[in-house]
Amino acid sequence: MKKALGISAIILALAVTVFLLRPRTVRAQSGCTVAALAGTYGFSMLGDYYYTYQGQTYSAFLSGGGLFAFDGNGGVTGSDTINDDGTLNRGNLSGTYTVNSNCTGSMTLSDSNQYQFSFDLVIVNGGKEVTFVETDTGNITTGSAKLQ
Repeated sequence: MKKALGISAIILALAVTVFLLRPRTVRAQSGCTVAALAGTYGFSMLGDYYYTYQGQTYSAFLSGGGLFAFDGNGGVTGSDTINDDGTLNRGNLSGTYTVNSNCTGSMTLSDSNQYQFSFDLVIVNGGKEVTFVETDTGNITTGSAKLQ
């Protein structure tokens, strides 16, 4: 009887060890819809952009922050404060966004001056955070947003 209990304990210990040491599969977040972004997110961003003036190409630094309000249906509004190479600008934002099932997406925004900006997004942390990168030619801007 003692011998049978000892063997059972060894088998159980081996089974637990094998279970704990098995290779684990890491999966990307999936199953996102446009509803994954709903609510107000605080954001920050920075980067550089290039522009041409009188035939000369220049670069400028950009940083900013503000709020995005995603409606869960593909619409976004917000406000921002942008430091554009030393010039401070405040304004409002409006636009649209899409979300793919793998939690990537895109967003197009217009600011108070009717300039339009495009971004690729990645939704992380169950929709509590978003990272984004601008996709407009000549702009090197990245940022992140967190659900408030």
